[in-house]
Amino acid sequence: MIDVGITAVRGSGITRLQEEIPSRQLAGDVDFEAVKDMVAAISPVPGGVGPMTVAALFENVVEAFEKQM
Repeated sequence: MIDVGITAVRGSGITRLQEEIPSRQLAGDVDFEAVKDMVAAISPVPGGVGPMTVAALFENVVEAFEKQM
C-alpha cells in the first residue's frame, strides 16, 4: 500500500499548512504494529516520503543516463 496525502482546507481555498495554520502538525495514520509483518517498508512521519521521493528521482536519472550510453 502506498498512501500519501497532505491537505488543509479553510473556507473555500486550500491553505499552506505550516504558514497559515502554524499549530498543525503532520501525523502518521498507519498502525505500525498491525502491518509491520505484511509490508516491505514503512516510512516515518514526518520525514519519510520526501527522502524516498528524492531517492527514486536519482534512481530514475541514473537509469535514464545509463540507457543513453
